[in-house]
Amino acid sequence: GSYEHEIVNKGRSGVQSYNTEFDSEQQTKESALETKETALANKRANERSQITIAQSTETTQLNQECGTGSPGYTAVKSDENSVQVLLNKVRLDVGDRPLQAKSALLYLVMLGVLAVVEIPINQQAFAFFFDHIPAFAYLLAFGIGLFFIYMAHVNGLSLRQSGSDPGQKDPNKHYWVIVATTVFVLIVMFFLAMIRYKFIEFIEAEGDIDAVLEKIGLIEVVSEGAGDWLKVITNDSSIAFFLMNVAVFVVGGFVSYHRHDPHPDYEKVLNDKNNIESKLRDLEKKHNEGSLAIKRKYEQQLEGLEAKLHQDQQNVDNLRSEIQQAATTRDNELETVKNVLFSELNAYQDSNSSSRTTPAPSYFGTQTRQMIAEALTA
Repeated sequence: GSYEHEIVNKGRSGVQSYNTEFDSEQQTKESALETKETALANKRANERSQITIAQSTETTQLNQECGTGSPGYTAVKSDENSVQVLLNKVRLDVGDRPLQAKSALLYLVMLGVLAVVEIPINQQAFAFFFDHIPAFAYLLAFGIGLFFIYMAHVNGLSLRQSGSDPGQKDPNKHYWVIVATTVFVLIVMFFLAMIRYKFIEFIEAEGDIDAVLEKIGLIEVVSEGAGDWLKVITNDSSIAFFLMNVAVFVVGGFVSYHRHDPHPDYEKVLNDKNNIESKLRDLEKKHNEGSLAIKRKYEQQLEGLEAKLHQDQQNVDNLRSEIQQAATTRDNELETVKNVLFSELNAYQDSNSSSRTTPAPSYFGTQTRQMIAEALTA
């Protein structure tokens, strides 16, 4: 009926005005939301890009420093290949036998002990000549002891590595060298024993050390002792002095012999290989630890970025929620308008139906509600 259409048209007019104003406000808010979202996305992308670039730069620097493609790593790898070639050659000589060398540290300690043992032995040959500077006598004795121990080391090493096995030194050449150095050392030892003997002889003859030192010097002792070499080797004191030096020399040679491997190059090449492998492990460890540190560092920066952008993200979320809430509120208000209009028209139609003498029109009731819904949502 005309009354129903009049009421519905009024409602529709009001709803249209409300929707126009609402849509305008929503468009403004949605435009602001889009601007905020774009700004936030750009800001996040820029920050992430800077973090990614910094991480990539730092990773590149690490790779250039100790990565598998770095100059240092490549050089060590090249050394490893070269040493492996040398080791393969040594393996052809020694087969699969293990290295027979003993601890280098223990060897050095033992040689040091022998050198120290030489000090009180050889000091006796010079003590009286440097009575006014006793420290010099000890220093000289220590120097001579080092010389004896070094020669023992050389002889023991040469004897150990000379032989007819593959890779060993020619014994016909090196045995003569060993004999020559041994004879030279024995001559020096005999010289020291001679000095000791002649000094004791002078003391026994003169009885006064000061008087002896005024009459003789080291040169005189040597010249006197050279003519009495037979007495030197028959004197208990001097021969004991000589034999103590010989004993230390023999022990040093024995220790040197058992310290070294029969093959001249086996220990060195094996040590070089172990050192190179250690360097490679150190480089790989440094690279792995550095990579992990870089990863953690920039993961923390990314986590910090989200915390840094939290307020901007919260503003975007709040505005989005406000737009959604406004739409929900609008839908609820429209539903309320529909119900009010239907209630008003339903009351009118009920009153009309009760006063009518003819049946109520077919649009009363459900069709009226449908008409209201179509009008207000059009």
